[in-house]
Amino acid sequence: DNRKQAVTRSGGTLEGGEVGSGNNTLAIFQIKPTETLIKSLALGIEEKIATSSLTYKPCGTTAIDTVRQDINARFTRQTDLPKDLKMATAVSMLGMELRNSKYKGNINWSRIQSYASTAVDESIHIQKEFLQMITKASKIYEPIKKKKFRVNK
Repeated sequence: DNRKQAVTRSGGTLEGGEVGSGNNTLAIFQIKPTETLIKSLALGIEEKIATSSLTYKPCGTTAIDTVRQDINARFTRQTDLPKDLKMATAVSMLGMELRNSKYKGNINWSRIQSYASTAVDESIHIQKEFLQMITKASKIYEPIKKKKFRVNK
């Protein structure tokens, strides 16, 4: 949800386990743009907004290596994202809704279902199951509206 303390500490370390070949990790950060950044983007100017660094030890060695990457602000309309990033976004939205995250903004069950349906590849069974899971979760976690009973006089 938000590991702000771990990420913002200078020299802070997030440790992971072994990652074998064929595995991926995706980190998602929500960044609120400043007025200056919005103006720069409107002019087509990309600005550096962060630097990511990954420190790792290759298997079978004691050497430690670090890869650094500047992250520039670029906006892509959600409708123009590739399906794999749309799916990652839908999974993230679901997680924020399940946790009732204060960062979820206007995310709701209907919006998650609608967005996820644009990301699903119908030939991938697990993605189709993801849509079903959203429907089931919405029934479990959405508050039930109680009917008011009238008393006839």
